[in-house]
Amino acid sequence: MHERKVLALKKPCFGICLGTQLMALAAGAQTYKLAFGHRSQNQPCLHLSTQRCYLTSQNHRLCDC
Repeated sequence: MHERKVLALKKPCFGICLGTQLMALAAGAQTYKLAFGHRSQNQPCLHLSTQRCYLTSQNHRLCDC
């Protein structure tokens, strides 16, 4: 389904990586390429309700604004 149609449903939706970029564009935001990107591994992510820490990998080169 086209991103604008999904947003028009006024229902919660979830995007990962490029999906988030597409939803931002559909909502009227702009994206731009980061000069160096965010490339790293083993970024800690804390689950607030359990206080458990997970290690996540990151690889981003676009930014929403």
